[in-house]
Parts: sequence; C-alpha cells; structure tokens
Amino acid sequence: MLFLLGLLSLILVKTNSIGNYFKEQVVIGVYFDENTNDIQIKQLEKLLTLNQNIVRIEYLSQEDAVEIFTEEIGEDFTTFLGFNPLSSSLNINFKGEEFESKYVDDFILNLKNNYDFIESIEYDKPLIDLLNNNFKKIGIWILSLGIIFLIICYLLINNSIKLSVYSKRHIIKTMQLVGATKSFIRFPFIITYLKLGLVSSLFSISLLSILIYQIDIRFKELEILKDFNDLIIVLIFTLIFGVLTSVISSYFVTQKYLNLKTSDEL
Repeated sequence: MLFLLGLLSLILVKTNSIGNYFKEQVVIGVYFDENTNDIQIKQLEKLLTLNQNIVRIEYLSQEDAVEIFTEEIGEDFTTFLGFNPLSSSLNINFKGEEFESKYVDDFILNLKNNYDFIESIEYDKPLIDLLNNNFKKIGIWILSLGIIFLIICYLLINNSIKLSVYSKRHIIKTMQLVGATKSFIRFPFIITYLKLGLVSSLFSISLLSILIYQIDIRFKELEILKDFNDLIIVLIFTLIFGVLTSVISSYFVTQKYLNLKTSDEL
C-alpha cells in the first residue's frame, strides 16, 4: 500500500515534467523567402539563441528539406518538377513550461513584424491547447485519486493494527490488573508498530527507487531524475506517512483497550 501511495505521489509530482517533455517536441517552423541569404538567417538564429525559453534551434537548408521529404515519400520529387519548391527554415523548440499559445503567438507576431524575409511561421496550435488542457485534467484526477488512496491506505494500516492489538487485549487487561501504568503498557506497542512502519516504509522506498532507476534507464528523454528534489520529497513523504500512521494508530488503538473496563471488554 505504501509503495502504491508513493507511486501515485511520484506520478503527481512528475505530471508537469511529462507534459513539458511532450510540449518540447512540438516544432515551430520558421520558413524563409527564396531570396533570403545565409547571413540573414544566421543573424536571426544567433539572436534566437539568446532567448532562454528556447531549448533547440535547427537550421534546414532547401537541400536538407528535399532530402527529408524524399525519405518520407520514397521518391525525389525534384526530378519531375524541375525545381525545388521547399524553403529553408529554422525549427524551434520551446521549453515546455513556457509553451503556452498566447506566449507563442506573441513570439510569432514579433518575428513577422521585425523580419520581412520570413515567409511564414507554422506550428500545431490545437495540439498545444490539447496537451495543456489534458495534462491539467490528468493532474486533478491524480490528485483526487491520491487523496482517496491516502485515506484507504490509512484505514487499512489502522485496521491491521486494530486486529493485532485486539488479539492481545487480555494481556493488556492482565497487566492493568497487576498495577502496570497505561504508558508502560502502551510503550511496547508503539515501539513495535513504529518498527513495522519503518521497515514497511524502507521496503516501499527501495521498490520506488528501483522503479525510478529503471524508468530513467529506459526513458532517458523523460529526464525523471532531473528534478531530484521532487523525488526526495516523494520518498520522505512515504517514509513519514508509514511511520507516523503506525505510531498514531497504535497509540489510539491501545488507548481504546486501556480505557475499557474489564466487564466491558468481556
């Protein structure tokens, strides 16, 4: 249960990172007039590299565009056209957290107003809107599921401790009858379940660490270890929840049987 709770927490904190990864794959294509020279393109490219919200810029000449298009369709179309209709271009990828439709539209408008040698700028705006909306919905659903799972996890741990203490209720009453104080009787139960909670939490953390490592190896492009602080928070949360729930439950469950009169217990 602690492992699944930690896994849900991990997915929740990484939802934005995964969404940003997919948004960073969306390309903004800046296409130039056929009369544009290389100097103008290089100057624009150098200027764009100063923009900290841009992660990648790739220049494609007309020849590069023909080569890519030929590979896609499996035929060199310039042989029967007699000319190359494709334009040279810059392919731009923005940082995911900055890839909002309004920001990108302002960026495109600024380029068109300041550089008359740009023929057109294209990107898949509906896809960005779809990604933003869907990942917001996914985040809300995961958060809701996480809260429900948190409650279920607490109830299961609490009920497990209840059953365990219930089986020792006669020992508790016997110790009371011979004069043992409540704190003396309660202390061994708390220590026992604290140890169990600690062992369970550490075991869950170990499984989560292995899972995170395997994901990082198999899907390096997700950069799951990039925000290491988020992972530490998830692991610490799993540890604290497991230990704290065990201690709190053992205290109150033991207290319940300590407060019972012998006639009530029987």
